[in-house]
Amino acid sequence: MISVPGQYVTRINRQTLTAEEMDRKHREAKDKYLQKMERLKLGEEEVDTGEAISEDHNTRSSQEIMIAVGRIFSGTVTEGDELYILGPKYDPELGLKDKRQEVEVGDIFSQKAITRSRIGKIYALMGREMESIGKVYPGNIIGIGGLQDTIIKSATISDSLACPAFTELIGSSMPILQTAIQPKELTHMSQFVKGLKLLNQADPCARVYIDDSGEYILSTAGEIHLQKCINDLEEHYAGIKVLCSDPIVPFRETVVADDLKKGAYAKPEYLVEGSVVGCHCSVKIRAAPLPGTVVGILDENSELIRVASDVVNAKISGANKNRDDIRNGTDIFTNLNRLKGKLEIAFKESGCTFWENAVNEIWSFGPRNCGPNILLNRTRNFRNASFWGDYAEESENFDLKRYGYSFVSGFQYATAAGPLCEEPLHGVCFIVEEWIADTERDVVSGVFLSGGQVMSMVKDTCRRAMQARSPRLVLPMYQCDVFVNADVLGRVYAVIGRRHGRVLLEDIQEGSTTFLVRSAIPVIESFHFASEIRTEASGLAIPQLIFSHWETLDLDPFWDPLENVEEEDEDIEITVNRAQAYINQVRRRKGLPVRERIVAHAEKQRTLSKNK
Repeated sequence: MISVPGQYVTRINRQTLTAEEMDRKHREAKDKYLQKMERLKLGEEEVDTGEAISEDHNTRSSQEIMIAVGRIFSGTVTEGDELYILGPKYDPELGLKDKRQEVEVGDIFSQKAITRSRIGKIYALMGREMESIGKVYPGNIIGIGGLQDTIIKSATISDSLACPAFTELIGSSMPILQTAIQPKELTHMSQFVKGLKLLNQADPCARVYIDDSGEYILSTAGEIHLQKCINDLEEHYAGIKVLCSDPIVPFRETVVADDLKKGAYAKPEYLVEGSVVGCHCSVKIRAAPLPGTVVGILDENSELIRVASDVVNAKISGANKNRDDIRNGTDIFTNLNRLKGKLEIAFKESGCTFWENAVNEIWSFGPRNCGPNILLNRTRNFRNASFWGDYAEESENFDLKRYGYSFVSGFQYATAAGPLCEEPLHGVCFIVEEWIADTERDVVSGVFLSGGQVMSMVKDTCRRAMQARSPRLVLPMYQCDVFVNADVLGRVYAVIGRRHGRVLLEDIQEGSTTFLVRSAIPVIESFHFASEIRTEASGLAIPQLIFSHWETLDLDPFWDPLENVEEEDEDIEITVNRAQAYINQVRRRKGLPVRERIVAHAEKQRTLSKNK
């Protein structure tokens, strides 16, 4: 979908006139002009400046119209045809089973990802203008109107339900920079929502959604892209002034292995015990970092894991047997078996005996049942159904089975907000080694264990188990490609160093004095990077930033550089703990308590430099 200004669309609707019609319109316009001049001479009418006509023209011209642009692979398209709109997740097998059922407009947002719509105007792309045509043949690239209510970003149009849908278009960079946005005047809320819808359809790299707090969140690829989206929203799509919060950079939290030797994962100090106050319910959980290859596999298959979690839960509970994803569960479990094989190979290649049979012990993924964190069940007294659809024998302990879903919910809450700054976890495995619940003794004493208490116990225990290891902050990283002249190469390196970047590649372009410098820069340090590097290089450097990966910041967030500095150490250089600074920034934004020193040595002046 692309956005086209209304002034170009109005030109599309012009009709070809015959010579007689053109002559008649010319005579009518001439007669109206002569009549107006006669009235002006008699003083009966003031001069018509044409402001009303101009205002109406500008109103229509300022409107943004969504046009679907695509290429015809086979067949012909005619204006007024009623065709199927297939979403990227459409399954032909499922569509053929439901071909006798009536498909209503708007079902593209449902599980079926299919709807029917009537083709509007068909346009031939002629530069910035478009020419209206009635019929198009294969091989042509055309624009189709009237599909703004049925296509979000991309879709496949066909007259047959047996047609497989094309995959979704993926941009060169994923949206990583977020901001909360709202209209400056609340009376313009309807225009604001309509403008956000147009922006979400027109920009493939922008994502608009409503947060859990009810705020409208605009997620973009970077700082410049964010400013462009705001300008387009104010000037074209909504036509109103908007208010934006400071850019928000997401972080992740993880743990690192202190020792990679055999048995390091099973140290007794890493095992944390938690219990419910006043009840006979306790749990022992251990936290461990997942191998990098396993985390990469989970990130790539997050959508499959999310759908499979819904299918497995529905099959176990015995509800919603008529759901579309349940009927198509055979294909889902086929893909799950492939994912299971990849994970087994990845755990085996890690070379650690701690991960033996870990795939068969997976209880759940988190957060949101699809994240890169794993919950393993290694208890001896509780056997639950495997995530992969393998049904284990019924657990003899009915108390544990009754609180199984509450246990998993506590794990989901723990992975959604870590202990450092309430950010989601990334690449952490929680191993449940013991779980005891004796409700009969609680009933005798008049105490009843609830699911909420189990949930809180698991959440707190997981957070303390992570703190028992070495927690670290995970930063989103940009891949920065800079084309720079050899004369200012040193200045570019200086700017990258000040932004805590890391140079990955330096290559000279053949036949020129231009170098390609490729580096990795944290997203949090990239604000005003383009302007600074152009200023330092006198315009001889051209940067390009693209989101690349997540990288663990190998700094202890609890290390205080001022803790061991004595007053006599005048020549020591005081450094700042970057990890602690990032954590304090996030916690301050979320309203959480911040661990920082406000006033130190207030009774006297203290300097660390020599007086000269």
